[in-house]
Amino acid sequence: MTHNIKGISGLPARLPAMAGADGVFSVRGEVYIALADFQAVNAARAQHGLEPLSNARNAAVGSLRHSDPAESARRKLSFAAFEWIQQWHTGGHCGTQADAVQQLASWGFATLQPYSKKVTGIDQAIEAGAQLLQQRSTLPFQIDGYVLKLNNLQVPSRMPHVSSKNAGLCT
Repeated sequence: MTHNIKGISGLPARLPAMAGADGVFSVRGEVYIALADFQAVNAARAQHGLEPLSNARNAAVGSLRHSDPAESARRKLSFAAFEWIQQWHTGGHCGTQADAVQQLASWGFATLQPYSKKVTGIDQAIEAGAQLLQQRSTLPFQIDGYVLKLNNLQVPSRMPHVSSKNAGLCT
């Protein structure tokens, strides 16, 4: 899979000259194919007599597992970072999720900041989610839902939860 990552847009050419306290730098995000790129990939496949790919989300996942890095590169994968793992577990250098995502962007990671919205309270969160779902057909990529995240990175560590992976998340 690593050989397929080199051609993905949205990843910095070099990682920042920093590391977490334990020397680990870990980022969570999503690999996707923009809809315009997906249409271009399917047009090229049709010209070569190949079956079209069924949908952009499945094509992105399949591209990462593909044994031929050139084929993966032709699928024009993109990456959007949404979490700096050390921030979540230790509070790191940023006190908020918004600050952590901004830090990722400053290091050269593509993020979903243009589609994110900071809200106060559950009513605003529900409204923001509904608005995003209404805009689904105009987004440059496919989505199957949305994620609500707590902005204060210290709160999830104080909340009861079953899985630390999903602490502070709601879909």
